[in-house]
Amino acid sequence: MKNRHYFYFVLVGILLCTSLFISCGGSSGGGGGDGSNSSAPSDGYTSGSTAPMSTSPEMKSAASDGDSTAVTLGDGTRVEVPELEGAWEAQLERDNADNALKGIIDAITEDTGLVSTGAMRKFSVSGEGDPSNLKPVITIPKSEAGTIDLETINVLRVGDVLVDGQWVTDHAMTLPASTDGNGNIRFVDPLMADGLVLTGEMAGFPALGYAPAADESQAPVQHAWVGSSRYILMTFQDDLNWRREPRLVRMIPEHSDEAVGYRRPATEAELAELAKKPICNMVLLVHGHHEDEKGGIYETTEELPWLFAYKRRVWDIFYNEILDEKYPTECTAFYEYIYPTYRPIFSPVSDKSGVRHETLGEAMGRLVEEEIEKNSQLEAMLDEDMDFNIVVAAHSQGGLVARAGFRHLPEKFKKRLYHFVSWGTPHHGAALYTLRYALQSGYDMVVDGFRLPLQNIRNSMVTGSLLKGALNAHAAIDAPGIRDLRWDAAHKNMLTILSDGEPFPEINAGNLGTIDPPLFSENLKTFNQEPYQEKADSSLTYTFLAGITPKTAELEIVDVDSGWWWQYRKQQMYRMADGTGIEKGAALNRLMMSSGNQSSDGAVPIFSQRGADIYTTADYKTASDMDHEEFYGSEPPQRSIGTKYKGALVARETLGLFRLEHESRECPYIETDRDTGEDETVLISGRVVHPLYEETKQKVGYIIDRIEARAESQEGDVIGTLSFDIEDDGSFTGEGTADGAYVVVAVFKDGSEVVNQLKYDLMFYEDDAWSWENTGENFTTRFKANPEKCINAQFLVYDAHIEHPSAIYIIFIDPSGADVSSWDRDDPFYPEEDDFRDGGRILEIDYGICGTIWDDPPLGEYTVEVLDQNRRLLISKTFELY
Repeated sequence: MKNRHYFYFVLVGILLCTSLFISCGGSSGGGGGDGSNSSAPSDGYTSGSTAPMSTSPEMKSAASDGDSTAVTLGDGTRVEVPELEGAWEAQLERDNADNALKGIIDAITEDTGLVSTGAMRKFSVSGEGDPSNLKPVITIPKSEAGTIDLETINVLRVGDVLVDGQWVTDHAMTLPASTDGNGNIRFVDPLMADGLVLTGEMAGFPALGYAPAADESQAPVQHAWVGSSRYILMTFQDDLNWRREPRLVRMIPEHSDEAVGYRRPATEAELAELAKKPICNMVLLVHGHHEDEKGGIYETTEELPWLFAYKRRVWDIFYNEILDEKYPTECTAFYEYIYPTYRPIFSPVSDKSGVRHETLGEAMGRLVEEEIEKNSQLEAMLDEDMDFNIVVAAHSQGGLVARAGFRHLPEKFKKRLYHFVSWGTPHHGAALYTLRYALQSGYDMVVDGFRLPLQNIRNSMVTGSLLKGALNAHAAIDAPGIRDLRWDAAHKNMLTILSDGEPFPEINAGNLGTIDPPLFSENLKTFNQEPYQEKADSSLTYTFLAGITPKTAELEIVDVDSGWWWQYRKQQMYRMADGTGIEKGAALNRLMMSSGNQSSDGAVPIFSQRGADIYTTADYKTASDMDHEEFYGSEPPQRSIGTKYKGALVARETLGLFRLEHESRECPYIETDRDTGEDETVLISGRVVHPLYEETKQKVGYIIDRIEARAESQEGDVIGTLSFDIEDDGSFTGEGTADGAYVVVAVFKDGSEVVNQLKYDLMFYEDDAWSWENTGENFTTRFKANPEKCINAQFLVYDAHIEHPSAIYIIFIDPSGADVSSWDRDDPFYPEEDDFRDGGRILEIDYGICGTIWDDPPLGEYTVEVLDQNRRLLISKTFELY
């Protein structure tokens, strides 16, 4: 399946954890000098040393007439065999890895970065009767992990197994592990029964469920069977960015293209320039689970700071929308929180030395605090209690990361939080992660009486691409970040996993507590019961954007292509039909969720996306045809014009909720008027207008440090002969002398600056064709179509004593949206001294349209736009042709 980012994919691999679950991957070292602004301090995620693979071989045997029995080695290695219907014999070995296993380990390490630690264990068993209950529990002493952090340990299982009705030799899969009270590593082998073969006259056939009696009233013949599997511990301590630190990166939106995501990290030099611009809005973006990380893939696909494509792509359509002229990018600070997705979200973990690792939420709070400390502008804004709005958008897992981060933000920053919008976030966890742990704990899913075993839920995350023969190198890994995404324990009843019968007939309330790792998250339950920790007061608003996808995959019966197989229904199994991860995820969510709660976006059930029962005042909006990846436009090859359109709709909805197009979110500006007093004294009056302060009825004068006149431009020298008085409402007056051009600058208490705006106007008049002389009369906005006339636009810029645009572009747009300018729209006009009139205070430039367009002119409203040298809109006006 190609869906590349779903927060629960790690799981059974079926879904996409993308983006809300997505993350930063990279080399085994942390950091890296990329020249961009980001913080990446060390917090103790250090590497341990592996234990040697060589060992002194040891073997122990055991036998039973069917009762549960354990086999134990002298070092504490132990296999517990449950009760079976017939007699059995077993051998447990500790030995050096054979060449075949070494080759598999080397291939996995090369492809995924996982590294082995300790010696091989091998379990061999033979018996007779029904082996379907053969799910051994294995314990390996903690010494085999060396000094490795146990949170990074998975178990590699290598053995034969039946997959989709085909026998796979040396099939490899990573299994989740837990620790017992002594710190030893425990896990279940869920595939042992599917790896047994018959002996005797049916030698070589799969043993599971084989009952050759043609008449069901007869007792089944007890056929003998045999099988074995090898195990070795693997660590991802140098993989999945486990040691790479999260980053908080300031971004600059820019008109580039989709390939680079319409933005780039600000350099240190650019940060100094940005500090001169007021911040009225701050946008924080939090990605989800990373698609490559969930599969354990080590190679990066992007440069720093993203490292992987999803983390950049998840926001590219959002930034493209931001670049629309109606959004105030000049006074909006954009940040991205980029983090390793397998780190714990809100449940701290400790390594073997007792060092407590910070969660992703704690890291987000820490990085914001560090940004405040090193960013003098932001620090001053908070210290001076300057008003600005912080808005947060998050995809998938990122919504939980953001909520966890809110709880650790500095209070003075937290109280500026205005709106939080999540896209497809598993606020109550992901049912598919609970499914993953159920399957890997040895419990089969049963649908309509047919098994749907772990190995038959196929995609690249579970039994996916076979590396070097039958090797499943990309099996999903168990990690702290995934455990935090299990289904909220407060809503167990919403999952069919505990219902009588299907889909998990062996799981019930009585044995639920014995399943390890647990299937439900008690920590997420507690986390969701404490949302008050996320708000400084009641001002923070939540909106949960949710999606429902009509896409789905089907279940198919798998039969081995052998005549005897078809006789026995018990031997038939389900598998997932071919399809994308979204389609498989949607099908599995329907199987996992109770009636009335089965809708999902292909990754997250709708109930979880909506954050129901968490915030009584939260709003949610649901799209009836939106899958988990379409929130941001999907991943290739699913990304298309249609999916990008959906992503743009989500971006616009989010920006609308943030009110970024509202006049109150616009950048501050200065209105000025100038006159001349006696002895050529310059008299200046004006007002600093701060739209947010206008809306909240606050006194903008309180945040103004000073008003200055500077020669020629904002970067010019201060003219000391002009001084200003400032009122509480932001109005000011100034008097003094000045030679030449100058600008008026308001300096706020955070060091940012606002420069007085020029006054622009557009006036339209009609004249004879090809006659460009302005009579200065008959200005209007309504003209009758006439092939003998031209429509002229006179562009006026007032006050020659302040800095003018060095070049302008004037564009005529007809009612259909077509550019009908009668000159090259890319050819700007460069004002000269002769273009000024009325004592140099008015710059007058004429442009017009006439000629061929009047042969058959479209009637209706025409728009004239004037852009500056950077193609920023200065003024836009309309006239009507009738």
